[in-house]
Amino acid sequence: MNELEAIKTVIDNFKPSIIIEEKIDIIEKIYPDGHVYSIDHLGKSERKVFFCKMNHFHISYLDILNEGDIIGIYEYSGDKHIKMGYKPYEHSLFQKNGFSTRFWIKSEESNNHIIGNSNNDYVVPVNDDVRNFELSRSPIMDDVDVLITASSRRLLIPYCIKSFKQGIYTKRHLRWLLHEDFVFPEESKKVLEWAKFTGYFDVIEHHKKNVGLGYSLYHMIPMLKSKYTLYIQDDWELERPVDLDEIIWVMECNKDINLVIFNKFKNFGSIGGFDLLEHTFESGLKLCLYNAFALLPGIWRTDFVKKRYTEPIKYKPEGTFTNSLGTHKQRLNGDYCRKNLGAYFYGGTGDFRYVRHLGNNWRMASWQLENGNPGGNPAMEASGEQYRAPWVPFKDRPIYDGRNLK
Repeated sequence: MNELEAIKTVIDNFKPSIIIEEKIDIIEKIYPDGHVYSIDHLGKSERKVFFCKMNHFHISYLDILNEGDIIGIYEYSGDKHIKMGYKPYEHSLFQKNGFSTRFWIKSEESNNHIIGNSNNDYVVPVNDDVRNFELSRSPIMDDVDVLITASSRRLLIPYCIKSFKQGIYTKRHLRWLLHEDFVFPEESKKVLEWAKFTGYFDVIEHHKKNVGLGYSLYHMIPMLKSKYTLYIQDDWELERPVDLDEIIWVMECNKDINLVIFNKFKNFGSIGGFDLLEHTFESGLKLCLYNAFALLPGIWRTDFVKKRYTEPIKYKPEGTFTNSLGTHKQRLNGDYCRKNLGAYFYGGTGDFRYVRHLGNNWRMASWQLENGNPGGNPAMEASGEQYRAPWVPFKDRPIYDGRNLK
């Protein structure tokens, strides 16, 4: 019996109502035709198994689970642990290359965390980075809102959400907000059904007719509560891991940084006559100055956007909002951009792309239907595959331009 078969045996014998997996796809491999829930279901009353990798484990998860629930930890190294009211689950240890997969069941015997070594068998592992998670929560570790603007792309949005859930590394709680724009009503209904079924989203908004990206943002921005916002559109896939906590810490230390953008191309030395100067900040993080407030996936300083995006923008919201921050001539000056935009690309000069644009030829910024099809769009841009990091494998995704949708 191999490791996956052994894990399946434990879960099948337990007979959970819900299986939850966090930032790992082991369970999806075991049950390819089943439904694996997100971490948002952790506190539900149903009998459940929660499965995660050791380096994604947080102490806070343990308090959320209910008595009788099981937690499984993949790639447990066994050298650090925290005592909790969890008993090792019978026949749940599987060795592989010096690591193991272990399951624990929540018992009634203890509700207190004890940090340190113990000979007691009732232990749950934790790595050094998370050891003081509860004690270290402070204003700098506040929640972060994740805003997704979506538009009738049921085929693409699951790839988008999964990639960001798996690739964003943070100890913070993420609050997910979705706005679905009804470009093609039947497809948008499918998106809403999927969104409600998954349980991923804390807020789901939509309009009964197509309102465009500019109005979608105008509608959603007042709902943002966190100091920083992760912004995404539904046709972007995160290809490389991002340390959200480091970015926010650097933004906390540098109040003139208002936007950190995940580039869809390479971080070139210059764009349109503007030098993308590389800056190295306190943590060693490298960012490249930019002269536009791009609506690519990225981290906003929420108040900066809230104070300025006060009216719906009907046409080209990215360009219009950027131009409200300075004329083209002004924005060719690096000092001006640092002081008035504070927009940077993530990574240093020459760094490869972080996001892949799955919906290249159907852009939200120019939603206009012509004879029932998307119109007014620029020609399909280059795929950008030449800018994919060479160590990131290519993945097939649906070819999607909306021409056959209703």
